[in-house]
Amino acid sequence: MDIKNYLTRIGVTGNIKNSLEDLAQIQENHVTHIPFENLDIIQGIPLSFDINHLYQKIVNHQRGGVCYELNGLFHFFLQELGFAVSMRAATVYLNGSWFKQGSHLTNIVCLNEVYYLVDVGFGGNTPSKPIPLTGEEIHILNAYYRVKPFREEPDTLILEKKKTRIGLCSISFHKWKER
Repeated sequence: MDIKNYLTRIGVTGNIKNSLEDLAQIQENHVTHIPFENLDIIQGIPLSFDINHLYQKIVNHQRGGVCYELNGLFHFFLQELGFAVSMRAATVYLNGSWFKQGSHLTNIVCLNEVYYLVDVGFGGNTPSKPIPLTGEEIHILNAYYRVKPFREEPDTLILEKKKTRIGLCSISFHKWKER
């Protein structure tokens, strides 16, 4: 993976430090420059999760992808930059219904012993900043995001997105299960 080309693709210049500020810039730029899109699915093209294929598609061919593609490639990119990152399978809740279990992929980054949800593949609901797993509410544009425990499953956390304080959508993921 050519880190320099990836940074150029997302419009990031300068040296990247292993800091919350740089992580936030990388995530925001990624969400801004690389779209969530499912054109391959619509055209009946099988998805490939091979890292080289994803790099070619997203960085070199300047395409987007679905959560498994975007967050999968982003995971390896963050690792190359030196971030402590792990993948989590997640489940989407939208418009009053849960999607198929494990139908979403997200990333967790640990910085200074604080864990953050760092997702670049949740479509229009993607937070453009890291969301701490502490329950702190983060305001981004016209929405509020927070990660909180899921009442029904004690080892599960939920990313909650609210617009004007009314719950809209979320994803759930297990705290410590590596994927």
